[in-house]
Amino acid sequence: MTIGVGVIGTGMLGQAHAAIYASLAGCKLVAVAESNAATLERVASGLRVPGYRSYDEMLQKEKDIKAVSICTPDSLHLAPAEAAAKRGVGMLIEKPLAHTVEEGEKIIKAAKAGGATLMVGHLLHFDAGYAQAHAAVKNGEIGQVVHLFTRRNDLISDVLRMSWSKNTTLPIYLGVHDYDIMNWFIPSTADTVYALSRSVALPETTSHDSVLALFKYQDGTVAAWESSWILPESLARSDMGLEVVGTKGVLFVESRPTSVRIYAEKQRMPDTMYAANVHGRLVGALREQLEHFVRCVSTGSAPLIGGAEGLQAVRMAVAVDRSLATGKVVQI
Repeated sequence: MTIGVGVIGTGMLGQAHAAIYASLAGCKLVAVAESNAATLERVASGLRVPGYRSYDEMLQKEKDIKAVSICTPDSLHLAPAEAAAKRGVGMLIEKPLAHTVEEGEKIIKAAKAGGATLMVGHLLHFDAGYAQAHAAVKNGEIGQVVHLFTRRNDLISDVLRMSWSKNTTLPIYLGVHDYDIMNWFIPSTADTVYALSRSVALPETTSHDSVLALFKYQDGTVAAWESSWILPESLARSDMGLEVVGTKGVLFVESRPTSVRIYAEKQRMPDTMYAANVHGRLVGALREQLEHFVRCVSTGSAPLIGGAEGLQAVRMAVAVDRSLATGKVVQI
């Protein structure tokens, strides 16, 4: 069975989604939607599919579309999600599910009402390192989880290039990756958080430079999170990692397993994990994620990361922001 797929929002990630769908078995890229006319023309003509300035028009005219990737900025997920859900179109929403808990709840409600598959793009579930680490924890290889530490530190160039960075925060934009991983590895629910931050490097229009937060789960597990987006451009790639300490052992996941370093005018490190270009074909965790999404829409099976899981990560991000604003421990 081949299903028609559309992409809403063709920024960096949206372009990767569209390119993978165009070569993915089991689906056909039907059209793309993008508000920026120049970007739309370049992407649509490059992929040889129709392009629309309006996702509503795309969904109305392209009847073959049965699933969409929503790759708009964080604060602009609700409207296209409701439009797709109303038509029963399956949705893969790039993380975070939404930038507020209320909007996340509306998306889940709309998907349920429309009978539409809803998956949230938490890519680390399809990263081989994180997936194998999770299997080891689930199988009891390191015993009961005692505490967990995760970090995600990004390049300053990444936040400065985002014209919409003032509409998001470090916990919402980056933190949800790790909150979702915490929830995947810890068989409990986070109930409190305390966060601290520092802001000296970024313009006033952006969020905190760095945030550290401590979560407590209902079963007593403690999880710590470290994140910043002020690393120098010369580092070439973000730094991330995971440490899980259990009663019988410990495991570590690092962010640079296989890397290529290119030194010319600038140092460059091509992506080798998530959307690597190999002989003109994008491979890696993003392709695995989209294949999983297409299978879920085609078969009606439940996605690995559904609305409830995506919403819990948003709840935690919002709670971190609230702790930063109040200077207090916050209930999640």
